[in-house]
Amino acid sequence: MNPGWVIEEPAQQKVVPDPVHPGENLVEKVDADWMGRAPYMEAVAVRGDGVFDTLKTVSKLVLKTLS
Repeated sequence: MNPGWVIEEPAQQKVVPDPVHPGENLVEKVDADWMGRAPYMEAVAVRGDGVFDTLKTVSKLVLKTLS
């Protein structure tokens, strides 16, 4: 569901740790290519688990993109 994409811009080719999942990276070198992936959150809507955290993260990403 989150396979990632190739990052071709040299300025973005650096390891970026995932702030939500320790030990995982949002950007890392895989084989010969730099790959990026979207941050993800775990949530269960019917119980409300993680729903607010997901909304908060998406909102921050949207505002960052628009600014």
